[in-house]
Amino acid sequence: MSSSHYVLEYDDTGKAHGCPPRLAGDLNHDWQWDPSDPNPDRFAITAAYEYRARHGVVDFDYGMEGWLVSARFAQVCRAAGMAVRCIPVTMLQSDRQPARKSYAFMLTSTWLPVLDMERSEFTVEKDLASGEPVFDRYFPQVPCLETITKAVVDARRMKNFGVVRAVDVRGMLVCTAGFKRECERQRLLGVRFVPAEAFGCRPLSL
Repeated sequence: MSSSHYVLEYDDTGKAHGCPPRLAGDLNHDWQWDPSDPNPDRFAITAAYEYRARHGVVDFDYGMEGWLVSARFAQVCRAAGMAVRCIPVTMLQSDRQPARKSYAFMLTSTWLPVLDMERSEFTVEKDLASGEPVFDRYFPQVPCLETITKAVVDARRMKNFGVVRAVDVRGMLVCTAGFKRECERQRLLGVRFVPAEAFGCRPLSL
């Protein structure tokens, strides 16, 4: 399928060496931030983070839905216009040796609603008590979508960014074809590009 916009997912097929189907391990500190906050610079982060993976080799560039990424992936995001704050994390493999890549938790202030609401197919989450639509905590004009069966991105709403956190696509990274090509050119690992119109999601409780 030809597409001009894509939703990023972790490539959980395990085909690439160092990209486990499911990242397993232990983080030494709780997060000192809210990842959904569009003002990440307001957080005073003092912890030194270390992730002890239960894998012999860790080599992905994109993980945890883009919250845990390599320095290379973060740089591609910056080059695409995204405002990025990286919180360094030491990635230790199962032998307690550090991974060859540098990693960080990647926060951003580049959050946008990107869907063409007329052409996309979705259902809106409703409050169980009142039956009224539920809206995003930080973007109170944007409804929370319970299901998405077709995500049509309005290019104008991307505002010339190559990649954004999409408020109306559950906070996932949505990118342009140009961003996809650059990731492929750099051979970044662990990222799968789903054509936006083929992307779907079910209720979080299912």
